[in-house]
Amino acid sequence: MFGGPGETRETVEETIDFIVNSIPRKHLVVCVSAIRIFKDTQLEKIAIKEGQINENTDFLKPVFYCSNDVQSEYIQSRIRWTTTNLPNCLPLEDIKIRGIKKLILGLTYMYLKLTRNSNPMWVYIIKMNNLKRRA
Repeated sequence: MFGGPGETRETVEETIDFIVNSIPRKHLVVCVSAIRIFKDTQLEKIAIKEGQINENTDFLKPVFYCSNDVQSEYIQSRIRWTTTNLPNCLPLEDIKIRGIKKLILGLTYMYLKLTRNSNPMWVYIIKMNNLKRRA
């Protein structure tokens, strides 16, 4: 998750460095770039204090937080780099767009489990992501 309170360019790079050097490629990483603000939460108080919202903000439509210490565009560019260069990394937006593929993968996973193939679903998501990049 990127963009939380206190996030800076330096902490974005630390997170990417951790993903690159510490998370095995067989594990799925979902990159999230915005945090939804809900009423009466600590994040709402922080967002008010930072001037991102006010006490009268209408939360009927989703409102998202991104640290004032780093530009959202910078985070998005680093997520694009990460998800382009690491086959086990997917942006959350990509998963939302490819919802039907996710459903198919889930059904495939259930089938494989029933046939006693013990590989976890993210192994297949990573393989699908690799195939998508080659196409």
